[in-house]
Amino acid sequence: MNKKNTRKNAFVILRGFILVLCFCWLTPAQTSPNPTAAAEDFNKSGWADFLAGKTDQAIQNFSRAIDLKSDFANAFENRCAAYLRLKDFQAALKDCNQAVALDPKSVFSIHLRGKVFFGLKDDQNAVRDFSAAIFLSDNFSEAYYFRALIYKDHKKLDLAISDLSRIMDLKFFNLSPGIKKAEIIYLRGECYFRLSKDDLALRDLNEAIKINPALSKAIALRGTLHLHTKQYNLAIRDLTVAIKLEPNSDFNFYRRGLAYGLKEQKNLALADFNRAIRINPYVKDYYEARAIVYNALGKYSLAVADEQMSQILDFK
Repeated sequence: MNKKNTRKNAFVILRGFILVLCFCWLTPAQTSPNPTAAAEDFNKSGWADFLAGKTDQAIQNFSRAIDLKSDFANAFENRCAAYLRLKDFQAALKDCNQAVALDPKSVFSIHLRGKVFFGLKDDQNAVRDFSAAIFLSDNFSEAYYFRALIYKDHKKLDLAISDLSRIMDLKFFNLSPGIKKAEIIYLRGECYFRLSKDDLALRDLNEAIKINPALSKAIALRGTLHLHTKQYNLAIRDLTVAIKLEPNSDFNFYRRGLAYGLKEQKNLALADFNRAIRINPYVKDYYEARAIVYNALGKYSLAVADEQMSQILDFK
């Protein structure tokens, strides 16, 4: 082989080697996925899983997104929501804290952390976060709802009414599907009832029942309101409906028994007090009420026994 051919062959081999090296250098850069884009894809897949109820799978996808992008605030927020659904409050709180640290003005992250505190019964921090969410977005109905629940539990009824009224002014905008219009109206009616604003309470309870005729607690509370205003027939009507909806509610039997007793229908009252005590034998008021009926019926020894049981339960 002459020198010319040898040089040509060497050149061909060298060119091929260079092309191979270039291919090896270029291919990884051209074919390897962008970590940020991949993180976005995992986050989207996780949210689709979350909406489909596949919570564990959603958490796995959110975690992959975070592994690829450690400052991915939305992935932390979404994983917090998933942990919250599982009632893993500590894991949820850790993720929410991270989400808020990465995006301090994220209304949803702050609100979500408020819900975590709400689940942990840390009412002070929950109110702080719900208030912060409302400050950033004053049309965030769900934050008003949860803050109202806390205010009601702490007997800050005027504040609860203010928040619930604000939700109604907002036309129930931006509420989760699980929070129903009738429930909000009922809650405000309950607050009015506790404040002895009977007309306002009755208005709200009527509206809640109109929206949801099977809302037993609204029907029962309206029956109690009628009992307080001495409309005993209306009280019995509502409490009978409530009992059909919730046949194991001892308190509804007790309240209907009171209405029967006040109408001098002693045997019907006695039957309801008996039923209330069978369902829950640890409430002193039930024995006191039955003792009154026993006395009225001339069953004095039974009345004494109930009075003694009432005193025992009162001591406990």
